[in-house]
Amino acid sequence: MKNHDESAFSHPVPLDRNRSILLARDLLEINDFVILAIKQSRPAAEHLHADEAQVLTSICVTAAEERILLDVLVRPDKAVSSELLKIHGCDSAHTFTAPTFAEIYKILEAGFARSRVVCFDSHRVRRLLSALCIQEALPELNAKFVDLQTSFTKFVGEQANGTYKTQILPKSFDCREAGITALSECRIIWTLLKEMAASSQINDSARTFNKSWSSAFYKPKSGPAEKIREILGLSD
Repeated sequence: MKNHDESAFSHPVPLDRNRSILLARDLLEINDFVILAIKQSRPAAEHLHADEAQVLTSICVTAAEERILLDVLVRPDKAVSSELLKIHGCDSAHTFTAPTFAEIYKILEAGFARSRVVCFDSHRVRRLLSALCIQEALPELNAKFVDLQTSFTKFVGEQANGTYKTQILPKSFDCREAGITALSECRIIWTLLKEMAASSQINDSARTFNKSWSSAFYKPKSGPAEKIREILGLSD
């Protein structure tokens, strides 16, 4: 990830940058959040077969320190091409044991009631969740979504046509998976949160919980997000 501190003093609106830094710091300080990522893939048109699933979805939820709370494939209604399986970092065996979205829904509903939900591009994530709910005739999932893309865009401060240029999810972090799976996206979001929180504020610093905050020495406390592990039966 580019060190955005190098050009920090040329930021067009320093207060916007500071607010983004404080959002990341406060999330990690209070630790009442989970990170959510959804990976949805479709086969290339020339590879599409009538007897194969036309879409494959995987959902991942993590807590602080990349602790995995949920990392599942949504059970497809048809066979899945090797192309899609590779994108999601799994094999055909996963499709046989994968839960339905209705089963995953119950877990997400309970978890979302306890914690804020951090996503990169929460508008896209909410659209995907809404489509899954409609497909299964389930009520829309309610959650306190935090859109990290908006904060990161203001943090970077790159302008185009008089407004901020929307930033995409950085891919320069060292992920343990090939490509961007739902799990690796959660890990990138976690790293991005720490990078933003550890950045220096410029000019008029707004108030924050800890004036000498540094992610290098900070360990998030246990919070409501960890309780989701009990729901999932993953308690140590």
